[in-house]
Amino acid sequence: MPEPSLITKVTSDISADVDYSPIKIVALVSVATLFAFFAGYFLGDFLLAAEVKSLVLTGVAMAMLLIFFVLQALFIKSFGKITLAVTLEMIVMFLPLAGYSSILVLTGFVVATLWIFFAHHMGRNELQNELRIDYFRVSKIVIGGSLTALALIIAVSYSAAFLRSENLSKRTFSYLVDSTMPMLEKYIESFMGALSNGVGGFIEKNINGELLKSIAGGAEIPEAVKTEAVESAKSEVKNQVSDLVKSITEEKDAITNDLYKEAKNNYNALPADGKLMVEFILIIVVFLVIKSISFAVRWIVAPIGYVVYQVLLFSGFALIRLESRSREIIVLN
Repeated sequence: MPEPSLITKVTSDISADVDYSPIKIVALVSVATLFAFFAGYFLGDFLLAAEVKSLVLTGVAMAMLLIFFVLQALFIKSFGKITLAVTLEMIVMFLPLAGYSSILVLTGFVVATLWIFFAHHMGRNELQNELRIDYFRVSKIVIGGSLTALALIIAVSYSAAFLRSENLSKRTFSYLVDSTMPMLEKYIESFMGALSNGVGGFIEKNINGELLKSIAGGAEIPEAVKTEAVESAKSEVKNQVSDLVKSITEEKDAITNDLYKEAKNNYNALPADGKLMVEFILIIVVFLVIKSISFAVRWIVAPIGYVVYQVLLFSGFALIRLESRSREIIVLN
């Protein structure tokens, strides 16, 4: 959305690619770094105790961090400064979670950091290609990429806590298993629905085959019998799906208890490769669960960030100006 009311003047003495206020950049990055620390701290606290308060505070801290990622992409023009800022923020976020460190956790943080670099870079490219600054176009790119990175950080941290921490409580375990149940049920229903159609298609394709012909004594099978056989097979598979999903829901507590016991008793007995594989699979599952709600998160965070952006403009923290070639630029005042 363009901001014509905030344009102060047309100028030819301001470069769109130069940072003019290092002090304001330091202030911006400092606040973002503070939220990064809070995000890591409350995430670690949640993984340890599974308290709703810690979960809410983690969400708030990460939402604010996403907002400041967008502001960094808007206000900081130097790729070197952005690189330094993001690196600092990710290191600070990692510090409270260092107790859960493993090869996959470290790799996850490195990949997440690179992903956030990329999100900032793409956001800057979008900004430079616009004649008029559109906050929501830039925020869509930056928040989308950064959400993926934060989802990866949560996934690798959860995986490490889930499998390696001796202090992981059963309450935490149960909470996290419960959060994966809706997606698990959805995937089971989807898979079994496809299987049902596949079974029906297979029977329909082979209904006149040698096997059924031999059963029928070589006689041609009537269409009504064919249809009944196909529908009966599909119905049976769907019933099996329903029973499976129902059993998973009804026996959730027993399943959780068994999984918790097995995780505690048998994980340490696995060879190194086996542990790595289990951790990797768990990371994928948690990552997909978090990504499934990322669209809603983006639509909540972006408008809040827009309000913060407007406040900074109206307070004089930054100004929107026109270059001599009639392209809007944003500069720290």
